[in-house]
Amino acid sequence: MTVVNAAFGPIVGASAPDVTLPSTAGEKVTRSSLRGKPGLIAFSPLAFSSICTAELCEMREVSRRYDVLLEDRFYSNRAYFLIDRDGIVQWKHVEETPSHRRDDPQLFAAIDALL
Repeated sequence: MTVVNAAFGPIVGASAPDVTLPSTAGEKVTRSSLRGKPGLIAFSPLAFSSICTAELCEMREVSRRYDVLLEDRFYSNRAYFLIDRDGIVQWKHVEETPSHRRDDPQLFAAIDALL
């Protein structure tokens, strides 16, 4: 388990907050509907993509549920939550600041360990 900022987000070993987001196909997907499958929820601040206002509002709520929204800046901190097949957070990495970024091999190793 690697936790840079343990004060934020769900606790490793606890149930992941259930959230609803649009899929790439435009359908609503909930975390609970993915039970039986591992998942990664990643927050990337200021990605500057062509996301519409409604989607940004939905992501804001997810950021709040995972306790990574920087309210004063109105965007999320950089964070990753690896969730097992039972919906339990098995690994998390929340950066000290959005400008910090973990190394990809660290994330890939955590994913490999879960699979």
